[in-house]
Amino acid sequence: MGVANHEVIEFWGVRHGETEENLRGVIQGQGRGVMAKTGLRQMMLAAERLYLVPFDAIYASDLPRAMESARIIQAAGHENVEIQPLAGLREWHLGVLEGLARGECAERYPEIWQEVCQSSANVEIPNGESRSALFKRVQDCLGELVTRHQAGQRVLLVTHGGPLRMILRMIVGELRRGNSDGVVENGAICRFQYHLATQGWQLVSWNSTAHVE
Repeated sequence: MGVANHEVIEFWGVRHGETEENLRGVIQGQGRGVMAKTGLRQMMLAAERLYLVPFDAIYASDLPRAMESARIIQAAGHENVEIQPLAGLREWHLGVLEGLARGECAERYPEIWQEVCQSSANVEIPNGESRSALFKRVQDCLGELVTRHQAGQRVLLVTHGGPLRMILRMIVGELRRGNSDGVVENGAICRFQYHLATQGWQLVSWNSTAHVE
């Protein structure tokens, strides 16, 4: 675990712990969210899993549920690494859908909700962010992080399901339900690498949840 690969920058992505809104099926987007007891447990187990992984940097979405999750991981053996909040790692801004239960979304905004559920690449959310804008935001954020780090370093990203799915799409291409919809569970760990020589991304593992089961 402690041996670095000096040809790549290694990234570990963690989805924040489960929130009360997750439990109730409420769309959070860039809303605050309140961590549930299950979410706290998930993050403590994730922290235990990551205890021996030497990180050179920790970045987190600046939304409270991600920052709280990052602090739990930081407190378990990574106290010497500062958490750097990044707006680029925020969840998808879902505008008029935020704060509504899934059933309410389907009732009030049926066409938009159908496009969201079908992972339409062109869906536009009133008062929010298009999926293409989310993809570009996350892609630009990862590109910036690559310029900040060098081969052999390990970087932890504590973020949300939406940005993590965009990272998967960035690495492997368009996601379809026939192959993968990119689902990431609360507390799950994902790993991916940036190869300096080829300037390309490689997926290592996705949605690892053995530590929380």
